[in-house]
Amino acid sequence: MKDVSFYIPYKSDERFLYCEKYLKQKFRIAKDEKKAEYILLPIPVKENMVKQFPDKKIFAGCVDFPCNEEKIADYGRDELFQLKNAYLTAEGAYMLAKENSKKAFFNSSVLICGFGRIAKALAALLFDSGAKVCICSRSEKSALESVVCGYKHITFNELPFENDFDFVFNTVPHPVLNSKELSCVSPDCVVIELASFPGGIDLHSAESKGIKVVDGKALPKRYSPDSAGKIIAETVERMLGEGLI
Repeated sequence: MKDVSFYIPYKSDERFLYCEKYLKQKFRIAKDEKKAEYILLPIPVKENMVKQFPDKKIFAGCVDFPCNEEKIADYGRDELFQLKNAYLTAEGAYMLAKENSKKAFFNSSVLICGFGRIAKALAALLFDSGAKVCICSRSEKSALESVVCGYKHITFNELPFENDFDFVFNTVPHPVLNSKELSCVSPDCVVIELASFPGGIDLHSAESKGIKVVDGKALPKRYSPDSAGKIIAETVERMLGEGLI
């Protein structure tokens, strides 16, 4: 596909330096947009970035504004991309937790709020490290799935009565760990917020209880930009081959 050309205007995000490296293996990389057939924009993309290229076909990540869907392919909403990115996020969360604790995961007690892609990847990683994993979620489906995987399961109503966690990871993107729920968390517990804004942890309540909440956003970018850039390149190539733009 060397006759297909891309222009990547924003490379302050290290992922896109690596993404360019992988795309170069199969496509041409143009030095300006006039010579490119496709524009590759960041994740998450901003509306003003898209407006700079009104006459081009665009690959962009997590578009959350009105746009011409015939000219823009959103690689950030691609299911396989999200799954791969979840594994990178889980690995980053593992590393971030280790940096903020003197404890090993082996024989530790870990709470994960939510049981979506990231939570499932993280739970498996921690379980394989010898951690005692507890999933806190609302749905009966996630309760069944977590128990089948060998994890303990509790509901948010039960959470205030649990108080022996060494690590807490939140993946739920709406308030679930408020003052009542945080009563289960001791100040020496490592608490990591993995959910997107506004997150699921009441930061004011956490601060009042002496609980430090570690920001775990954008972990693929922070811990594995090479791998993160590669999966963007892989997704763009696949979407192009599927004729999605």
